[in-house]
Amino acid sequence: MADKSEFVSLEDSLQRNVSSREELKEVKRLLYGKELTELKIPSEALEISKKKSFEIKGYVFSAQSEQTRKPAQHKSYSNKTGVDVAISSSPYAMPFAFCTRERLPWIELAESAETGPTTTFLQEIARMNDMVIVSPILERDETHGDILWNTAVVISNSGQVLGKSRKNHIPRVGDFNENLLL
Repeated sequence: MADKSEFVSLEDSLQRNVSSREELKEVKRLLYGKELTELKIPSEALEISKKKSFEIKGYVFSAQSEQTRKPAQHKSYSNKTGVDVAISSSPYAMPFAFCTRERLPWIELAESAETGPTTTFLQEIARMNDMVIVSPILERDETHGDILWNTAVVISNSGQVLGKSRKNHIPRVGDFNENLLL
């Protein structure tokens, strides 16, 4: 448990500062739509996260079955986590700043899709866990005049960058920003 003055995460802060179980349940309902069931993370994955100084959490988001087609057959080949493909929210390594038109200091978090710290870190995770990772980041394209892209990097289970998909507009109510030039 963290020191009261240290901010670790939203979940940790809620657990420490919302005293009533019912109030905490209502806060989570407002944040997530309902209280979520936490997934059991394998102890080996928790040990890795502790050694590498990052937090790992997983939650169950249930949904109604799709009526128009049958679900695809799935078999897990991952050797440690039971996950074949991990996809993160967009872009997960930073606050989603562009919805408020705030560029600074958030654009300083932009990085290379191929050699940046997020990709390098996740390449190791993909190799260690024999899984594909789709990692949305804020990419800085230094080759083309420092254009910023909302990029999804696809990393293979062997840790290789397979490719990336770029989106150069952030939709907003009433307008579009077609690219993010510095």
